[in-house]
Amino acid sequence: MVEKTKGRKEEVVSREYTINLHKRLHSCTFKKKAPNAIKEI
Repeated sequence: MVEKTKGRKEEVVSREYTINLHKRLHSCTFKKKAPNAIKEI
């Protein structure tokens, strides 16, 4: 038979990522870069 695991809570895992904004904002006009960068995040 399969053994049951102990009742253990899952721990919260936080991860940090870097987002390459240059790749996502390529071919955006200068004045629209900041609003689009916020939307990408």
